[in-house]
Amino acid sequence: MKKIIILALCMMLMFTACSSKEPADVTTEATTATSETIPENYVGDATLETLKTLVNMHVIIETEYLEKSHPTIDMTKTVEHNGLVYALVTDGRFKNYTEFENAIRDTYTKESANFLLNDFETYINVGGAIYFNTDLEYRFAEGRYPYDWSNFTIQTVDVKDNEIAFNVFIKYSTGDVAAIRMTAYLEDGNWRIAN
Repeated sequence: MKKIIILALCMMLMFTACSSKEPADVTTEATTATSETIPENYVGDATLETLKTLVNMHVIIETEYLEKSHPTIDMTKTVEHNGLVYALVTDGRFKNYTEFENAIRDTYTKESANFLLNDFETYINVGGAIYFNTDLEYRFAEGRYPYDWSNFTIQTVDVKDNEIAFNVFIKYSTGDVAAIRMTAYLEDGNWRIAN
């Protein structure tokens, strides 16, 4: 009987010793370990991939459709709109104006997308087809943006709940590296960049 009592006392003593460590101590240790392993301004792999996708689409829209050059157009198919001459876009990247508009709205914030689609007067919708403003030809001088976007990298600079400022590192055609600051905003549950 003495052995059973001694065994019971030993077990009670073990349970008491094991439970003496407070749960807060465990949480603090885990939190400390986690904060040391996550770099500042870390956004996660999925968000980083989203930013890369947005930059890739931005490159297509900005360099091929808005700034550096224009898409292939058919000057035999033109329309006049608000005193400007527009030619049919025939490069095939976007099947129709709706696809083009969706690409812009999926890439840019609402404000930036509305500006590009409504105020910029670069493209119009004619019967569902994309037409380019030929009067803007002067903007598309060769060499305006001599960047090589093929191997850009991204570095997040400032991360907030609904906003990420980041640098995009690209090379000039000369080999020098340039950093372009961009900002992405969370709109309706999706990241979009401001132009």
